[in-house]
Amino acid sequence: MSQLANKYDALGGFYDFLTAYLEARPIRALREGIVSRADGHTLDAGCGTGRNLLYVPKDADVVGADLSRKALAVAETRAKRLGVPFLPMTADLAHLPSTEAQFDSIVCTFVGCTLDDPRAVYREFARVIRRSSEGAASGKGGLLMLEHVRVDNSTAFRVFSKVIAPLSRRLLHCDPNRNTMQMVEEAGFRITDTQAFLGGMFVGFRAVPI
Repeated sequence: MSQLANKYDALGGFYDFLTAYLEARPIRALREGIVSRADGHTLDAGCGTGRNLLYVPKDADVVGADLSRKALAVAETRAKRLGVPFLPMTADLAHLPSTEAQFDSIVCTFVGCTLDDPRAVYREFARVIRRSSEGAASGKGGLLMLEHVRVDNSTAFRVFSKVIAPLSRRLLHCDPNRNTMQMVEEAGFRITDTQAFLGGMFVGFRAVPI
């Protein structure tokens, strides 16, 4: 088991408490707006304890991939309570045990900041996602991401970096100092639209494979 998996297994159910700030109303609205666009066979990449399951459309079925077996157990219990079809999968996101073009949608929220090799993960997303003209027309499906990212010349980001980011790095292996959208585009996606909060420090976006 990797060091990152051990870290999140050790957190167990305490993870939701540590990241409660991510569920403030505006950010929760961003999460709902992004996740509710999932369509069909959906990969919840780095699903953790299953927070996204609250917003997944009822006609979607979800494969939850995560390194932490303890987090997956919490997510599975949450899925049963919500009535969401859910298959837990212990997996490294850079090496998914999935076939090419297997998923209509990939949901990934507040995960990119924790990845050791985000570019490898986004290339893997491009491999396993299905190219769907119907989804492109409807605005549903595709890669659906929500991240906190670096914003130059932002007072909010400077405050976050000094107050919250050091604790996040130590406890959650979280590095918000990343240009996630650029890396996603380099992996073979085109970003179709974005939503932002706090001057762009929190960004939700949809991307389709090209």
